[in-house]
Amino acid sequence: IYDIESPQPGSNFGSEVAWVGDLNADGYNDILVGAGVPKIWVFSGQDGETVLASYTGADSFGKSLAGLGDYNHLGWPSVIVGDSVGQKIVLLNPILN
Repeated sequence: IYDIESPQPGSNFGSEVAWVGDLNADGYNDILVGAGVPKIWVFSGQDGETVLASYTGADSFGKSLAGLGDYNHLGWPSVIVGDSVGQKIVLLNPILN
């Protein structure tokens, strides 16, 4: 069990959370976290360390997110992140090292 503190104080860190599969190919499922700010984080399921912190320009990026599994049959999980202000969704097919 991990106690992950907000890397961005004052945000709504943890307002969206998804178990997204093994995004960094280390054998452990990882955690995708939104904060109601234009940023998402991926934390390692192995040790809780930050694997990815991603920014975009829209204020609503990351207010909705989900793990999709290997929906496109490429051999690794994908994630989808909503951006209601930019009126789009962002599909990510990461393998993070």
